[in-house]
Amino acid sequence: MSTVDPNHPRSVRSRAAIRAATLELLAAGGAGSLTHGAVADAAGVGRATVYRHFPTVADLVEDAFLAGGIPPLDIELTGGPESVLRAAMAAMVDELCDPGSLAVITTVIDRARVPGRARRLRDDYVRSLLDQFTALLDWATPPGADPSPLAPEQVFDLLVGPVLAEVLLRGRQPSPAEIDTIIDSALAAWNRA
Repeated sequence: MSTVDPNHPRSVRSRAAIRAATLELLAAGGAGSLTHGAVADAAGVGRATVYRHFPTVADLVEDAFLAGGIPPLDIELTGGPESVLRAAMAAMVDELCDPGSLAVITTVIDRARVPGRARRLRDDYVRSLLDQFTALLDWATPPGADPSPLAPEQVFDLLVGPVLAEVLLRGRQPSPAEIDTIIDSALAAWNRA
């Protein structure tokens, strides 16, 4: 049995083609369109090559996540807190409603139930989002104001939870008015706590 050198130029090219094909198929049809055969055809490589590098479809999806298939939200602290939150929430909703991104997110979340790479990926991604939201809440709190006893993680949950419920459970994209209501509720809880 021979082993494959992942740094060999042919392996690097194959993995890049497989990754590009995976992202393309995810974007076009979500996780349901992803099979080793479909990826091999789209990448122009043999099915055995795909299996050699990525034994399971979930491995393909994790690699897409690692390759930057889902960029973290980029929250710019300019304008008022509400406008910044609205922009961040709109970006998150757009990302969650993209079939490819949604397939990657749900696969990583599913595989994160057991210790391993997927759990680390999920934890790192969520930590990045929490850090950005914490910075936003710190920035939005007036100087000298009493700090809210509500933890930033709780505000994050108040913002993200309803969006995930709409997208994942109800299969629909929240409207801008619904996002405004979610933001108003979370900020009211932050300021009232």
